[in-house]
Amino acid sequence: MDQRLIVIFWSAGSGIFLASIGALFGGFAGYVARRHGRSPGGFVGWRILRSVERMSKQELSPHLAGFVIGAFDGAAFLGTLGVGFGFLIGRTEWLALGHLGPILYTFALVAALAAVVGMAAYAFANGGIVIFGSACVGGLAGVYAGALVGEAAGILIGAWIGLILGFLVGWLGRRSRWPRTSRIHIEHEEGEP
Repeated sequence: MDQRLIVIFWSAGSGIFLASIGALFGGFAGYVARRHGRSPGGFVGWRILRSVERMSKQELSPHLAGFVIGAFDGAAFLGTLGVGFGFLIGRTEWLALGHLGPILYTFALVAALAAVVGMAAYAFANGGIVIFGSACVGGLAGVYAGALVGEAAGILIGAWIGLILGFLVGWLGRRSRWPRTSRIHIEHEEGEP
């Protein structure tokens, strides 16, 4: 195969794949940021948002705007890194074209794990000791059950399943126990003059 085609395939494949991962990850991060009153994004995302609003002749909802900003920022950042990575690999012939799939799969797995760990940290910070404790107990129970069933591979799978189930039990238990009020309303009586 011609060397130029190899460089193009590596660059395009890496760029498109990492841009899609960046769009999903960034879109979710932008949505969560807007949901909690923060302003997400950088130069690219805000420019795209303004262009979309100008073309549609209406403002997007804050959550959708956060998603759009984050998605385009993430796609621009990881897409640029992917094109550079693919160009470098294609020019130096470090790897055969058949290795592109496993490398991109690894990037997707790392991004997915980063999203899961970030969401778990956010949930633990907001959920308190009840959710954290139930996730720990669930994880330990999953490790034990996994060791009994499948030895080393079972331990890893059991730990993740146990953590998730323990988190869900703690979250559902916490939601049913406490009311969903976020503020305490105090009424003041004004004295007569």
